[in-house]
Amino acid sequence: MDASTVVFKVRLKVGYLSKSFELKARLKDFKPPTHISFVGHGSDAEITGNLDIRSISDTSSEVSYSIEIRSISVTGKTAIAMIGNDLVKKQATQFAGCVKKKLEKSS
Repeated sequence: MDASTVVFKVRLKVGYLSKSFELKARLKDFKPPTHISFVGHGSDAEITGNLDIRSISDTSSEVSYSIEIRSISVTGKTAIAMIGNDLVKKQATQFAGCVKKKLEKSS
């Protein structure tokens, strides 16, 4: 690994169903402190994402993000179908909340 690559071990669980997988993610574009773009690959899915931070005033910022998940195997399609978009949206909302909390602490 290097400074722009990381391996995530992810375990998703919905009710009694669970799926574990590894995802190798790499920064595609990094312009601190305003932009991050990444791509991740695993055996079942690929994920791409962007995070942008824009200053609105001296005391507030706007954070926008996008995440796209593409299944690349039958197992990946099944896992995405089981988990559904609601869980992805929930995770994205939690992520945005964490970013907001970190930004508020640093100011």
